[in-house]
Amino acid sequence: MYWLLAALLLIVVAFRLYLWRTDQHVYFHYQNTSDKDRPEPTWRNGRCWWMLSPNDENKHTRYPRPTLHPWWHLFHRSSSADVSFRIASEEEDLAFHLAIPWLATLGLTFSELPFLYRLFRGVRQGFGYETGIRWSDGSLYVHVIHCNAWGSSTVHRWWIPGWIHVWKGTGYKEYPGVGFYVTFLFDNLILGSREYEKVELWPVPVIAEIQIEPDNSLGFRYFGTFMGERHSWWRKHFPWFKQTHHYVDIRCENPPLHSGKGENSYDQDDDGIFGMGVPGTTIDEAIAGYQEAVKRDRQKYGMPGDIHEAQKRSLEL
Repeated sequence: MYWLLAALLLIVVAFRLYLWRTDQHVYFHYQNTSDKDRPEPTWRNGRCWWMLSPNDENKHTRYPRPTLHPWWHLFHRSSSADVSFRIASEEEDLAFHLAIPWLATLGLTFSELPFLYRLFRGVRQGFGYETGIRWSDGSLYVHVIHCNAWGSSTVHRWWIPGWIHVWKGTGYKEYPGVGFYVTFLFDNLILGSREYEKVELWPVPVIAEIQIEPDNSLGFRYFGTFMGERHSWWRKHFPWFKQTHHYVDIRCENPPLHSGKGENSYDQDDDGIFGMGVPGTTIDEAIAGYQEAVKRDRQKYGMPGDIHEAQKRSLEL
């Protein structure tokens, strides 16, 4: 027991001497990451940082600034179970991730660790070369010094089975592509590959008018091209278990517009829904779904300029 206390005291003293020698201090910060109007408590959704920082913020220290960054989401729906470990990725020295559906999603990353700082500094200049293993959604992903700064290309070999995908890093000029990663699709191995089929149910497309107000009262008319479709998904080893959905595909060359989103320089003009799929089997269901989508977009972004101008002219008359 005394030896343990002595070792702990020695670690604390050594750490304090390191802070004094490097002219740094311990910095702690936390953040609530809840995105709801009434934020949930930080213990359910949050992240924090422990790191070393220079006492003089304007001073660039030559010493590493180790950072411990945990984050968590508790008691929320998660798409699937997920566990992963990464080393020497683009921004972290070490990274851990764990997701348990409906219970917790946890993450922990380490950056600029003293004993890895110099080892990975050259790797950082190459956008990070990830090595790690991850299990997610029935598949196992294995990365071996893989850099995806310029994407990855598929490796095709006759002896590689369909449930194994191999990708290699692609490079550019002075940064040659190195490393690879392998995906083992165990769900495909057991259940078979995913199959998909689309069947057009009507012999020819049908053209029908889409009633939109106040546009029709102002003299605007809209026509759409409708086609009934059946979409089916199944697994190759179990073809009798099919998921089937019916949609009506709508195409409208001159659609009812709504005001531009206004988020970027290229989306300031009025826009509209030129095509969409509506669940159902009849034209009436498709028109109702399209009308609802137009109403939703106009409530969100506003009425288009042509409708505003037409309404002003009607009031002047």
